[in-house]
Amino acid sequence: MSTEEKIEVMKAFTEGKTIQQKPYNSINKWTDSEPPLWDWMRFDYRIKPNETCRPYKNTDELVRDFIPGDNKGYVPLIWVKSKEFPSTYMLTGFRGDSVVIGNSFETLEGLFRDYVFLDGSPCGKKEEA
Repeated sequence: MSTEEKIEVMKAFTEGKTIQQKPYNSINKWTDSEPPLWDWMRFDYRIKPNETCRPYKNTDELVRDFIPGDNKGYVPLIWVKSKEFPSTYMLTGFRGDSVVIGNSFETLEGLFRDYVFLDGSPCGKKEEA
């Protein structure tokens, strides 16, 4: 990295942005560094990219996000809560581009728009911007 790039990363840290690091020239994944070590000889650093979220393309993509490892045939228990009402629901059915919430079908677009997972994260696929 150039000196200017290093300054940009360090300035972002002083502004409260999350910094990530990985061993220098490695294929390892980036990990959050709180606080950064600032060892430019041993680590690469970057400003953590913003994540965007989109509705799931289909229920297979949704289910895969909740299956640990390579457990084919395993159907996970997925709980969501309404953004509008203080209610939680378990997804009880999956079909193409819709899920069963309670006693009704909801499209994946509607799931994304009207519900969040129990941890508050969006009911969609996370992507780096």
